[in-house]
Amino acid sequence: ITFDNETGGLTSVDNPELPFTKTITRTVDKYTIITLGYFVNPAQTVKLEILVNNEVVKSQTYTSSNSSMSYIFQ
Repeated sequence: ITFDNETGGLTSVDNPELPFTKTITRTVDKYTIITLGYFVNPAQTVKLEILVNNEVVKSQTYTSSNSSMSYIFQ
């Protein structure tokens, strides 16, 4: 798993325990976009969720080997 951290740097987590959850605290401007994506081989069920202030603002379950979703801050 690789993600942009709070300071804008890149962080990698090798062989994380699943399910994997990462909380990032960061101030964003209106219209900032966050994107989550994944790749697995073979295809598996993957659930992506974006929470803002501890509330789910977007949730999607996928069954393909790769996909992504985005959220625009309002």
